Amino acid sequence: MDIDPDKLLITDRQKVIEVNGKTKEQVDRDIDIILEWFKTQKHLPETLSRNAIQRYLVITKFSIERTKKLCDMYYTARTLLPDFFTYCNPREDGQKIYMEKIMYYFPLSKLTKDFYRVNIVKYRDFDYPDYNLLRYLALVQIIFEIMIQEELSMGDIIVIDLKYVNKTHVLKTTPTQMKMSNFFLEQLWANRVKAIHFINVPTYAEMLISLAKTVVKKKIKERLFVHASNEQLFEHVPREFLPKDYGGGERSLDELNELWRLKMERYQPRYEQLQKLKVNEALRPEPLVNSDILGYYGNFKKIDFD
Repeated sequence: MDIDPDKLLITDRQKVIEVNGKTKEQVDRDIDIILEWFKTQKHLPETLSRNAIQRYLVITKFSIERTKKLCDMYYTARTLLPDFFTYCNPREDGQKIYMEKIMYYFPLSKLTKDFYRVNIVKYRDFDYPDYNLLRYLALVQIIFEIMIQEELSMGDIIVIDLKYVNKTHVLKTTPTQMKMSNFFLEQLWANRVKAIHFINVPTYAEMLISLAKTVVKKKIKERLFVHASNEQLFEHVPREFLPKDYGGGERSLDELNELWRLKMERYQPRYEQLQKLKVNEALRPEPLVNSDILGYYGNFKKIDFD
């Protein structure tokens, strides 16, 4: 492999800012506003980096108030869902098997011509009776911790390959788990999703897509596509951006998986630090009353992750 794991996420911050109709000076001022706001939020355990704040600003189309909410949720979610975040560590034993044998998940290196990031999700050909969708979400969160520091784009294009999805995966995926997936997509990661493309969908896995449609917002539902062949996919996602496993110009899934493993090793001190971060609700300026957040919490706090 001839790529440095530090160069896995090619981006162009200046171009992304320009596409959003902003100048560097305007963005720097917005970041400074958020940093000043952090000083008033004594309940939060730390201050996010400028890169992370910039990413949230782009996601929210430079809404200062929405960016504040996302910054707060980045930490608050860890207090509301402590069991889940225990697994957001690549060295956690139960998580290792998902990264090594059960799932491929990672963003791909290049941005499309309109500055979106292609992400690949693929189940591997490995029968695991203890499969749990929430472990996959933990893997996404692990990579999100890298993305928030290093990545900037207009949003995501997600390709989900269900070739090796088996009936265990289908039967063990519950509506509550799907709702939690949507919670992370909307409330924490808050990605601007351009499209989600499903390929190699066996008949019995169609239920998963139907279930997903019941929990996502209408605008996301309209961006879900099922393709009968890779050629159909290439009409939406240029072949050059996909791994060689699909005839594309990217490295193979196995090569990328190893590079991301090395990347995670470099972030291990951050993962260890994140395990210790907690919000001090006694110091929150205003009580946490967002019904959406508390509603999610009530549904998820008793979920079994194993």
